[in-house]
Amino acid sequence: MNITDTLIHTLKGRSQRSNLCEIPPFKEYYPSIKNMSPQQRTFYRYLEKELSHHRYPPVDGNISYLFVYTYNIINQWEKKGLEYIYLALVELAEAYYYEKKFADYCNCWSYDCLLALKHYEDYLVVSEPEDIFSVNGQLGNMRCNVSYYLHRPVKAIDLLVMLGGKITRYTKSHATAFRDFLETSFAEDTERHGPWLQRLLSAQKSAQTYEHMFFTGVPVNTQLELSIPYYCFYAAYTLHDNFQELIRTAENRLREAHNMPKVGEGWVSETELYYALKQAFPQTQVVQHGHPEWLGKQHLDIWFPRWKIAVEYHGTQHFEPVEIFGGEQGFAAVQERDERKLRLCTENNVVLIVATERDSHDDVIQQVKQAYSSNTKL
Repeated sequence: MNITDTLIHTLKGRSQRSNLCEIPPFKEYYPSIKNMSPQQRTFYRYLEKELSHHRYPPVDGNISYLFVYTYNIINQWEKKGLEYIYLALVELAEAYYYEKKFADYCNCWSYDCLLALKHYEDYLVVSEPEDIFSVNGQLGNMRCNVSYYLHRPVKAIDLLVMLGGKITRYTKSHATAFRDFLETSFAEDTERHGPWLQRLLSAQKSAQTYEHMFFTGVPVNTQLELSIPYYCFYAAYTLHDNFQELIRTAENRLREAHNMPKVGEGWVSETELYYALKQAFPQTQVVQHGHPEWLGKQHLDIWFPRWKIAVEYHGTQHFEPVEIFGGEQGFAAVQERDERKLRLCTENNVVLIVATERDSHDDVIQQVKQAYSSNTKL
């Protein structure tokens, strides 16, 4: 059983309201038990006991209590192992998803666990950005480093997250289609000028590696360091404008494509479904156009990497020949791709849910709930 399978069995806690009348306020940087008042310490001991039994009382924004508990968990990595720490961090992130700052830190530290375990494939799966328009230089740079170490071509979205770019509101409202066009433009540019990661290093006067320590912000007893070479790919500033040109090319192709209403309508329907699922399951990671490595060049329309559930939106072209999608020949190709995707999902223990225009958002949400419930009973 791999880490993701184990996680599905582990996530079982439910938030419960504290029996204590009031939660003593506790919001500090680098909090510890030592700087708690007697009242704060009493609540913390209660919280600590509940969390140890996979029960998750609300803290009403007083996330310093949660950080103290999490620091203690992380500092047990030598005794309990990094896999245990990884599962504990993801469990906390999903249980307290509504405390976004805390959940974001837990997710970041859980990625560190995978890197320290040298589970680089798993890292690339679970760390894929949910919002491709939200700049996160550290995450994007690390994903570039792991791809470079594995001799894998980097994804355009990793550079987009790392470097950012000027994105129009229209593009943001058609994120799924834009991503496809960006990856196409990126592949064409790579074919003409060579791999981007090598170019980013070559563009620097003296590219060098740096130390990268894990668990940033945690007062750790023992330091853990990344064991693969760590470069600053974003330091190739002369190439930033080149990437911006690829963004603009993808945006222009998106606009041209939307002169064909049927294609646009399909993307809009899929995007609406993605946002409905993201809103329905805020406690876990929901990725639009997920690209797990085992799927090759194909993608999953909507991907729950931690729950191992995928949702595919199938328009008319998946059920009958449509002239705009290549007629009979295009239909045969679509069927072949659909069969391959289903087979690979089955082989990798992923539940694949197919949604059509006849399905309401509530129908699909219920199917995801049933799939998750079935996974937890395995």
